[in-house]
Amino acid sequence: MRQATEEPLEASDDPAREEADGTTVQPETATPLNAEEELAPQGTVVTVSRVMEGDTIRISPAVEGKRVVRLIGIDAPETGGQPFGDAALAQANSLIGGRKVALGFDAKKTDEAGRLLAYVRLPGGNLFNEYMLRAGYAQVEISPPNVKYENELRDAQRAAREGDMGIWELPPQQLCKLAHRGNGIGGGCEDLSNAPDSGEPDDGSDSQDGPPVAGVPPVPPDGDYDCGHFNNQQQAQKVLDSDSSDPHGLDGEDQNGVACESLGG
Repeated sequence: MRQATEEPLEASDDPAREEADGTTVQPETATPLNAEEELAPQGTVVTVSRVMEGDTIRISPAVEGKRVVRLIGIDAPETGGQPFGDAALAQANSLIGGRKVALGFDAKKTDEAGRLLAYVRLPGGNLFNEYMLRAGYAQVEISPPNVKYENELRDAQRAAREGDMGIWELPPQQLCKLAHRGNGIGGGCEDLSNAPDSGEPDDGSDSQDGPPVAGVPPVPPDGDYDCGHFNNQQQAQKVLDSDSSDPHGLDGEDQNGVACESLGG
């Protein structure tokens, strides 16, 4: 047994060491945490069994008898009627659909519809609620007493708005169709009859992904882009051109220097 007065062992630079009897001892290596072990300190670990909207998920197993979770502090456009609704749903599904997450709670745990209210964290600790705002897939909706991360959420929305990300690049004629949450948008388009036209033809696709966005979306919470994160091929190409080693694998198997060809030109 080593005595307490001895100096602590220091890590060796050698990949292995040889004992006096000639045997080789390999160095100990840390065992990577799995998703559940990494998430456990963050909150209640569940699997996202279905992404229902950009701000609403279904979980397994149930928590306190509830399986539907509404994300605290954000309001994503609804699918089937509001601009960018389909894009918000697709983005949420690509990041957390079928994956383990940790739920954190605030002062009020359920809403009037009986849904669980929660903050969603991914392995590594990133707050998914904040990401959806920073990437422009939702707007802030603060409902006291759930104000634990109000400053962080408002800062994320401010960054998206200043960067014309997601919904914040939509023209007034589409922004007015979103819900009114006190952010200067939404609530109806009756007062926009004299608003300047965006110059884009109305092709009836307001409920789809919206107009092309020039800026590149923020880096996803897991640090790894895939083609589903981009609104068009040009955005993906910017990321590929910024690092020709293609750490995100956007070039595909053909390695022809064109990112995410499935998105079109």
